[in-house]
Amino acid sequence: MITLRVPANRFDDARDALRKLCLRVDFEKTEANDVTRQYVDTEARIRNLRAEEAQYLQILKSAAKVKDMLDVNGKLGEVRGEIEQQQAEFRVLSRQVETAALTLSLRVEAMAPAARHWKFGHSVSLAMRDAFENLTNYIDVLVAFLG
Repeated sequence: MITLRVPANRFDDARDALRKLCLRVDFEKTEANDVTRQYVDTEARIRNLRAEEAQYLQILKSAAKVKDMLDVNGKLGEVRGEIEQQQAEFRVLSRQVETAALTLSLRVEAMAPAARHWKFGHSVSLAMRDAFENLTNYIDVLVAFLG
């Protein structure tokens, strides 16, 4: 089974193109996940963390004692770590908003044992099977690389 992420506005084109490559489609399921709320929440969380960071920077400027500076620096480091974490989450959500997942279960048809004599149809079907297997391997590598 493989999952491809395609631009949301090209989802139908990608699905149709993949259907044309198949000998037959046994099962098809389309599922959508709306991540809009999570996207908006993450964006708001980043905005709040940036405001908190600005407040800690102001406090750090007015801190007179070394202990106070170290305490504020510690808090500032925590907030910056949270900002980085939320920004990573936001980037993932941004990609999910822009793309749709297309999950495929691919199966290669079993081939009959080779005949004693060369036959054109048999050679073509072997070539098609090999091409399909290579395509699925290519897609697996592409998904692993882009994922």
